[in-house]
Amino acid sequence: MIELRRTLRSLTFGAFATALAAGIAPAATAQETTLRVVTAFPRTELVVKDFLSYIEDVNKQGKGIVQIKLLGGPEIANPRELPVGLRRGQFELIYSPTAYYLGLFPEGDMMFGYKTPMQRRANGHIAEMDKAMRQKLEATIIAHFAGGYGVNLWTTKEPKRTATGQIDLTGLKVRTSPAYRDFVIALGGTPVVLPGTAEVYTALERGTVDGTGLPIAQVRDTKIERFVKYGIEPDFLKTVILLTGNAKAIDGLPQKAKDIVLGLGRKYEESSYQNSIKHTDAEREALKKAGVKMVQLEGATARSYVDIFVNSAWERVAKNDKIVLDKAKMRALAY
Repeated sequence: MIELRRTLRSLTFGAFATALAAGIAPAATAQETTLRVVTAFPRTELVVKDFLSYIEDVNKQGKGIVQIKLLGGPEIANPRELPVGLRRGQFELIYSPTAYYLGLFPEGDMMFGYKTPMQRRANGHIAEMDKAMRQKLEATIIAHFAGGYGVNLWTTKEPKRTATGQIDLTGLKVRTSPAYRDFVIALGGTPVVLPGTAEVYTALERGTVDGTGLPIAQVRDTKIERFVKYGIEPDFLKTVILLTGNAKAIDGLPQKAKDIVLGLGRKYEESSYQNSIKHTDAEREALKKAGVKMVQLEGATARSYVDIFVNSAWERVAKNDKIVLDKAKMRALAY
């Protein structure tokens, strides 16, 4: 796999330039508009499956009107820099967790909560987030995909427990994203932030880390069940994977094209949520058969475990004076 781990400025003159030379460029005619998309994940991962189906449906319904062209994933762009390329117009769409770019969009912490994507859309939470995204990133939220997946911690060694039964990660190096770095620290672990899921296998293989956070559905996708032997339940957060568009590009679409892109986005917001729950249940059983032991926290211990994450995320929100939304209101809408 060709890794271009510099910046999206490099992408402009490297792999992206190659893509343009091959004819992959924004096409806008009276008949058809083409939107280019880059994902934060390899296309083989389960969390991308519903998104690929969305692309197929858009291209089928949008024939002669609008098409989506998948340029690639982490092999052509650093996942944590995708919003930069989106704002520059290097592509019109990105499929990525908000956790990957909290430095650019700290409001992403406000996406973590217990309500489903459909509930968040109905109560105005997504609309508020969209306002901030337009202001900060010149982007707009098209759909919240895979909202039923949860992120669990996975370790190569049996996790220790405190006197109260809580998880104790003391002595363990855990791959994290910025979203749950503070959570790992609160549990006594040492966080190691890596660019994306593609690096996790190598880090575990080399012993650079002793564990990682991942949805159950991504463990076998990334083949890390070869190294991790324990998974901790419950999950401590629900995934926030957004299909986000360059606001100018989406707003400027012909109405028929916009109806297809946004309409199917709403449809997949719900269907991918249901699918992610089914996939999680199936993968949990597959992992047990593969020899991975699930450590199940119960009762007050489980609630405390999740609360440690929730409180760490909202403490970051409370301290961040760059956030433009009403913090108390957004927490109420999320939880």
